[in-house]
Amino acid sequence: MSVVDWLKNTFDAVTGRHQEFEELMKKKDINRIRSLMTDNSVQVAKAIKEYDVNQHEVMFRPDKAVFGAKDPITGARQFLRWDKKWKIPIPYQVYINEIALVFLYGRPLKWSQLTTDTDKAFDAFKDFLEDKHFNSQIREAKRLAGAETQSAMLFHVFQNEEGKADCLIKVLAKSKGDEILFRKDQYGRLKAFAWGYYLTESGRTVYHWIFIRKTQFCIVNVP
Repeated sequence: MSVVDWLKNTFDAVTGRHQEFEELMKKKDINRIRSLMTDNSVQVAKAIKEYDVNQHEVMFRPDKAVFGAKDPITGARQFLRWDKKWKIPIPYQVYINEIALVFLYGRPLKWSQLTTDTDKAFDAFKDFLEDKHFNSQIREAKRLAGAETQSAMLFHVFQNEEGKADCLIKVLAKSKGDEILFRKDQYGRLKAFAWGYYLTESGRTVYHWIFIRKTQFCIVNVP
């Protein structure tokens, strides 16, 4: 097989997968879309368990049964009591995560204005970050990512009651009830993102999926 043919076949395969994903997005085929995306839920659940000291193996040590001396005739030992075993979990993960957080975001991020005649825009940008509590949001995202191996910051842009553009920042993580899926191309660039979450609607719990791919936006409800 020539290099040209190999490149052509590779391009066709990539294009086919791309087309398949687009068609599934249009059809809102949740299960098949999820199969084409990266799901780290197993690793995240394991990390959460290791991060929570109450779930460490040492916390499940059984109590020790204490018996008296052997009976000289029967050889049996009389049960006396149960002794509690020491259970001292060591939160290494929590300590390391907090130290890393201090190194990265112990102080607010410092933004630099590298362009000229943009004072008004730069001031508006800084006001936006302060109004949306960006520094506390990114610290929360880093803390959760360090504990669970992944988190996400979702920027929801909308039109407020005054008719002006506005934005909400929401930190997503498994421990907060969010399910995070993503899809990257062969160069590691993010191509699609999915967020799963529960909402209570009309007295019943409904599971929602939001799939985002570039300018596309798709919401699917799962009763």
